[in-house]
Amino acid sequence: MEPNAMIENLTSILNCQIETITKLTDVQQKMYAQVRSRSWEGIEGFVARAENLAREFSTLDKQCFLALQKINPYSDEPVDFETFIAQCTKEDAAELRKLYADLKRKVFRSKIENDVFNTYVGHARSLMEGMVDAVITENKTAFYTNTGAPTSAPAGSFLIDKSF
Repeated sequence: MEPNAMIENLTSILNCQIETITKLTDVQQKMYAQVRSRSWEGIEGFVARAENLAREFSTLDKQCFLALQKINPYSDEPVDFETFIAQCTKEDAAELRKLYADLKRKVFRSKIENDVFNTYVGHARSLMEGMVDAVITENKTAFYTNTGAPTSAPAGSFLIDKSF
């Protein structure tokens, strides 16, 4: 493939990746806002859209990898982005580095959004599990020691604090 065509192809792929990851981050933020406000309508739509955007980004990433491999198709070692940039002119290299840095920054931001959402959901889940466990435990018959402390002793050994 001609070097200028390769540069145009990679520039196009990087721009598409930036656009896709920006959309994904927006969906993540909207989904997090929906969950925080306990508005469950449409949450499945956000999840489906996020999954589709993640698949689209993965496809674009594979296209970028395959485009780079066309530089030296018969080599056993893959060609990475920096190896390709080293072969470009200074102007082209600067533009590609700028796009690549923007992409890395947006991917990092998306990962942070995902971590925040997962932490929030995990905390909410553990809080709910604790509440459910407390309710279920209170519904069961409780056993106490002679000092009033709860115990999990078998039913065969308990003290009745009542005289007949």
